[in-house]
Amino acid sequence: MGRDDELVGRRVQIRPMDVSDLDWLYGISSAPGVGERWRLGGASLSPDAFTQFVQDSWVNFIIERRSPIERIGMAQVFGADPVNGIAHVSLIFAPEAQRLGWPLEGLLLAVRYAFAEGGFRKLYFEVPGFNLDAVGAGAGRLTVEEARLKDHVYYDGEYHDLHVFALSAVRWEAESDRLDRMLRRR
Repeated sequence: MGRDDELVGRRVQIRPMDVSDLDWLYGISSAPGVGERWRLGGASLSPDAFTQFVQDSWVNFIIERRSPIERIGMAQVFGADPVNGIAHVSLIFAPEAQRLGWPLEGLLLAVRYAFAEGGFRKLYFEVPGFNLDAVGAGAGRLTVEEARLKDHVYYDGEYHDLHVFALSAVRWEAESDRLDRMLRRR
C-alpha cells in the first residue's frame, strides 16, 4: 500500500476502508443532502447490495480528520481499466464535513496514491451541475472538462448537466511539487 507518509496530509489522513466502516458509510450515504451528491445519486440500496457496490472498486479510502481522529468521508477509485490506463474517482463526505475546503486533502491523497500505485494515465470525475459549487475552483486548476452531458441528472425537480472532468498523470506530475507542499505536515 505505498509508504505510510503518502497517506497522511496536513489535516487529514486516508486509510483503506474495512468492514467496520460499512455501517457508517451506509448511514452517511443515505443522509439528506449527502447521498444525492455521491455516485449513487441518492438511490437506496439494501445493505448487502450497498456492500457489494462499495467493494466493487479498485480501492476505497476512508478519509479521517487527524486531530481528533474521526471519519469524515470516503474517496473511491473504481471502474479501473488497466488496458486504457483510466479509472474513475468519487468522493463522499459526512454532513459535518461538507462545504469545508480542507477535507479535500483526502481526495488529493487518494489521487496521488492512484497515480503512484495504479499506473493510471488519467482519472475521471463526474460532477452533476448542482454539485459544481461544492467542487469549487479546484476543478479547473487541475482538471479539464472533457464532456458535458446535457440535462442528464434529475435532482430537486429539474434536470442538470453531468460534467466529466479528467486529470492526467502528466498534469498531476507537473503540479506535484505544489500539491506536495499543500499536503505536507507541519
